[in-house]
Amino acid sequence: MKDFLRAVESGVLVADGATGSVIAQSLPDEAPVAMAHSLLEVNLLHPELVQSIHLGYITAGADVISTNTFGASPARLARLGLAEQAEEILSNAVKIARDARDAGGRPVWIGGSIGPLDTDWVLDKAPSVEERMKQFEEQASILLDRGVDLLILETFSNLEELLLAVKSVRRASAAVPVVAQMSFDEHGELASGERAENAARTMTESDGIQVLGVNCSLGPQANLAVLEMLAKGTDLPLSIMPNAGFAQRIGGRVLYPDMSSGYYSAFAKDAMALGARIIGGCCGTTPEQIRTIRKAVDERALSAPALAARPSTYAELVEEELPERPADKPSGLMRRFREKSFVRSLQIDPQRGPSDAVNRRVVERILDSGLVDLVDINSAGSGARQDSLQVAAGIECLGIETLPHVTPRDGSVSGILAQVLGAYDWGGIRNVLVIVGDPPKGDLYAEAKGVYQVDSIGLVRALDLLRRGRRVNNRVTMPPFPLTIGVALNQNAPDGEFELLRLQAKIEAGADFAMTQPFFLFEDWLEYRKNLEGRFDIPVMVGAWPLISHRQALRINENVAGVAVPDAVCTRLEEAGPKEQDVGFGLAAELIAKLEESMTAAGVYVVAPFKQPKRALEVFELASRL
Repeated sequence: MKDFLRAVESGVLVADGATGSVIAQSLPDEAPVAMAHSLLEVNLLHPELVQSIHLGYITAGADVISTNTFGASPARLARLGLAEQAEEILSNAVKIARDARDAGGRPVWIGGSIGPLDTDWVLDKAPSVEERMKQFEEQASILLDRGVDLLILETFSNLEELLLAVKSVRRASAAVPVVAQMSFDEHGELASGERAENAARTMTESDGIQVLGVNCSLGPQANLAVLEMLAKGTDLPLSIMPNAGFAQRIGGRVLYPDMSSGYYSAFAKDAMALGARIIGGCCGTTPEQIRTIRKAVDERALSAPALAARPSTYAELVEEELPERPADKPSGLMRRFREKSFVRSLQIDPQRGPSDAVNRRVVERILDSGLVDLVDINSAGSGARQDSLQVAAGIECLGIETLPHVTPRDGSVSGILAQVLGAYDWGGIRNVLVIVGDPPKGDLYAEAKGVYQVDSIGLVRALDLLRRGRRVNNRVTMPPFPLTIGVALNQNAPDGEFELLRLQAKIEAGADFAMTQPFFLFEDWLEYRKNLEGRFDIPVMVGAWPLISHRQALRINENVAGVAVPDAVCTRLEEAGPKEQDVGFGLAAELIAKLEESMTAAGVYVVAPFKQPKRALEVFELASRL
């Protein structure tokens, strides 16, 4: 649309502010998924609400309004249960904006908002390039067919994805103006690692956009600093649409700072001084801020029609260089796997409360006995138990290697990655076992809710990407480090083939080894092992569970998911009478001894009998005498 481009080249346009955060204020307190669903479904159920928001910005003086279609990719709508309404949601959004323009009584341009694809894809197996391109192209085609004047690609933090989006929307139209906006961190870097100046050069060279800018991110001041960096890498017109600073969760709602008109007036003037040709807002901004920006733009036009030259410096972003460092050696566990040395591990459970004398005594005995190579720490499972990574760090200080369990149940992906990084550096943790984790039971201190942002495969993929490190433009943004990643294998899964397919997916995601659920007879392991031979080439550690009674065996079969005590073992325990514990411990010791003698498994881990970890050492002692 030549009128739009001429307007950008000849002066400064005012864009609108937030849509989603304003809609959210009118919706009931909802979980994130329900809220994401509602923010798009509102185009169908309450178009009058969206239209009133557009009208508010038009009245405030906006020259450009954006459709309520951010995050409306076909795949994301399908995940939100809106697949059948995908085209209607996009079409209605344009109609609502056009109706608002008609009702507003003044000309405005309508920008079709397109955001990054479903972020969950980052941790799923990535779809093909063509599939991702179709996602962008479909959105662009519908928006253009319904009458938008330009496309606004916004809040992209991965440069490769933004380049793909530009290429995709150009398949829908070679002529439509495209505004491409990126979201940066406090270092002036994209999540994919590129600095703003380099990203600007790359986007400019792509030759598919007419305006380049920054939006959302860390608020007005940080965005101004990024804008200056962008200006060094491009001669394209610039845009800036910051959020209203850091949000806070108050009373179940996400609220943004109510920034003063003076603050936004100063921001708009600084943005113009830096060369911005489109100025607006993102999350948390309202018509009040846009009205202030409008006033500042009009005053500047009256007093100084020609835009001032861009200053050489404006603000400083956080400088943080991650130096290259000598690669750490692989973990002791990985070295044992590579050397084909049999691994003996004892599994312990985190204790309740702030004191754990039980496991401290166990570790002391382990160190004295020399029978165990590794301590494997179960996940907490409840807010009142100690964290497995922190327990592992403490045990590492005592001189024995650990294998803490981590689960997507207990934290967001970014939170778990942060914990693992801290545990690696400060605690010496070099191994983790990724499990799904039983659903949380809750207790007096925590509600029975899990996070489950991804499944175990997604978490393995995230950890693998983390440990591989990242280098962008010959600059290290994350040094690689040798983290050994294990996964669970449930030989008793209801669908055995599906479980093996999941194991394959875990290996493809980056798993280094697997640990089975407990076996009770060596012959059962040999039989199951046939399913793995020739198909999987990773070390497998076998679980062993010393049983103390026939009653315990029955209780396990009834109540412990994924564990099955064979009928033959139950019968032997029942027939043993008062010596049933001797039989249970003897079977576990026999399993350990035969596994090590045959080397049919990479190692064994022993589940503490009846939550008594000291007694697990008795089983290793028995096995050593066989």
